[in-house]
Amino acid sequence: MAEYNQYPIYVKEAKDIPDWMKSSQNWQNAVPVDKLQKHQLKVKMCCAKCEEKVVEEIREVHGVFDVRGERFNSKVVVVSMPPPNNLNEHEVLRRARKVDKKARFVDLDAKEKPKTEEQKKKEAEEAKKKKEEEEKKKKEAEEKKKREEALKKEHEAALANVITWRPPMVPPQWGGPYYPPAPLPQGYYPGEYFFREFTARQKEEEEKKKKEAEEKKKKEEEEKKKAKEAEEMKKKEQEAAASIAGYMWNPNGLPWGGPYYPPQPYPYYPEDLQEPRPSQWYAPRYQYPPLPFQKERDEYSRPYFYY
Repeated sequence: MAEYNQYPIYVKEAKDIPDWMKSSQNWQNAVPVDKLQKHQLKVKMCCAKCEEKVVEEIREVHGVFDVRGERFNSKVVVVSMPPPNNLNEHEVLRRARKVDKKARFVDLDAKEKPKTEEQKKKEAEEAKKKKEEEEKKKKEAEEKKKREEALKKEHEAALANVITWRPPMVPPQWGGPYYPPAPLPQGYYPGEYFFREFTARQKEEEEKKKKEAEEKKKKEEEEKKKAKEAEEMKKKEQEAAASIAGYMWNPNGLPWGGPYYPPQPYPYYPEDLQEPRPSQWYAPRYQYPPLPFQKERDEYSRPYFYY
């Protein structure tokens, strides 16, 4: 009998245990499965066989309640038994290292951590919301079906009121034309159901058009606002650039009587290091490359020296 006592039997309450079994078994208090402690290992597994091997090896370790492996995430989650049966973590790691030498324990993912009261509350609310939406959709579908059935009945009733008109009786010649009876409605107008549907559709279309117009107007206003902001930004950039380098060549030109910038010393660039010939002393001075707000000049407007 003693060898069976090493396997505990978990029970919710002590009163559930019959008296004659109390002494013969190892009884322990049950713990909710959600509250059992979890351990996560990082184990690299190359194939499904590796994953299966890791899970099966760890499952045999003392104190293991459940094992779950996720090969693509290199993750093994071990759920341990309640306190009296402590998990042998060294043995778990030793067996995991049979597959991956660098296997190690890591912190639990957010997904594996026990849910807080707030999360549970949020999930319950979401589930409730989803259920309500489904019920609403179901109700709408039923109402639509009822409406369609009612319209169908009305249509059938309207057709029942149609009288048949026949052409005047003429003795038909052999092989002559045959005129089948032509249906003719009693009134000039279709039934009430037609007008009801027609007005409802008209109303829907008007509402749709109104909504589209509002959206279009909103969009246009947003675009105008954006364009205005972009223009202001561009203006500010231009002003900043002009203030930083006002002496530079400005293709847009300055208004008459504008600020005067004295000529700056001639800058030396690698392309100018070749000393020009005596005949070229009066070549036009170096032109600065245009600033972002200035127009791009064509390649021929740059000064060239010919030797």
